[in-house]
Amino acid sequence: MKRISFRNSYEIIRERINSKGYVYCYGSKFIGKSSFFKSYFPELNYVSLKYNKWKQLLELDPERFFRKFRVDTLFDEIQEFPGFEQLFMQYGTETPQNIMIVSDLPPETEHPGIVRMLPLSARELKNEHLFSFLLEESIWEGGFPRGANSSYLYYLKQSLQTPSVRVHEKDRIRSFFIKSLQQIDQCLNLKKLADSCEISQPTAARWLDLLVQLGLLILLPAWDRDFGKRQSKSPKLYCCDTGLAAHFLGIRKLEKLAGHPAFSALCNNYYLLEIMKQNLLLEPTKELFYWKESNGHEIPLLIRNPTSVDIFVFTSRETPFREQHAELDYFDQLSDGLVLSRNVICGAFKNKIYRDVKWISWHRIT
Repeated sequence: MKRISFRNSYEIIRERINSKGYVYCYGSKFIGKSSFFKSYFPELNYVSLKYNKWKQLLELDPERFFRKFRVDTLFDEIQEFPGFEQLFMQYGTETPQNIMIVSDLPPETEHPGIVRMLPLSARELKNEHLFSFLLEESIWEGGFPRGANSSYLYYLKQSLQTPSVRVHEKDRIRSFFIKSLQQIDQCLNLKKLADSCEISQPTAARWLDLLVQLGLLILLPAWDRDFGKRQSKSPKLYCCDTGLAAHFLGIRKLEKLAGHPAFSALCNNYYLLEIMKQNLLLEPTKELFYWKESNGHEIPLLIRNPTSVDIFVFTSRETPFREQHAELDYFDQLSDGLVLSRNVICGAFKNKIYRDVKWISWHRIT
């Protein structure tokens, strides 16, 4: 993959490496993690845990291993060596300098140096002149670096080539992932998903957690404050990339997308991913939720601030209409002054303000 000349992650990683001494970067396969670090930090020693010589040295003498690579080192593919993180915390954190750790899996423990990478954002694609200003085409193309999306089936198979996936379960987990996409932008129905795959609910829960850990699926939690109404408690399910999701939903031609029953769900999935890419990297402590009542009222996205929330509704339409504002008004009144800003992510080309609501263009999400 050619170097992407700008990635949102760069300044964040540089800031955290300067303050902490090391960074733990994770994200799903083929989003350009290794290429990014090799391109932006060419001075680093490259140590891939895919290679047996490094695995053997680490296994035989971890203290010597981390003494040898105490500074200016990129540890890549650490998911290939279960237990690497514990050994690093034991032997490698005494005086780390310019150490970068790259994995397909999130860290086992929280610490300030964590950075999550997602497929390319609209902003990054624009910078490379790879961005389409047609909403349907951007959804269909997704955010994987060009070339990585040439075979989504290969991508999915490779994503499951990890020690955390049991060999005899790979084919069934792949099928489970594809069937889970039927629930995109819906409250997760684990029983329905388990029944469709003819597996138990505990197995479905384990596989779902695995796919979330691998970055293939995203679970958006329900709002955790009760306003005295019956609120949904199950998380909503999303895919890591709309191009990947569209492919496995059977949408193989761009012209079929807008008329497909899943178009609205994929559109909402795209909006959520863009917000995650643009905002959570800069403010990773902010929490995202959705809110839904049993009577049908719904806010697809809430971003919690220290004393308030920003609320968002989604639509592929370009022009304002009453239903969207009604949902915002309803939640605003119900929450009794909790709302800081009211927003609609829409299919329009430009941002606009309409009746104190900010209508944000789908390609201007910041």
